[in-house]
Amino acid sequence: MWLVDLVLGPFLPYIAAAVAGLGAFLAGRSSGTSKEKRKQAEASAKRAKQAREINDEVRKSSNDDVRADLDEWMRDE
Repeated sequence: MWLVDLVLGPFLPYIAAAVAGLGAFLAGRSSGTSKEKRKQAEASAKRAKQAREINDEVRKSSNDDVRADLDEWMRDE
């Protein structure tokens, strides 16, 4: 054990600082990843809500209204 202390003794504070720095880096990276996933989930939920609203609007419309709306979007050939 005294041989390890003799060889690593002077470098032990630097090794501890490097390990602590690596831990802080990995923790920050993990936090950023979870924030991005949460942001993407919120955007996905918002798009799903918009899709439901559009589908509900189309279901409530009569066939003639839907065809009139589609005619506005169709390209004339």
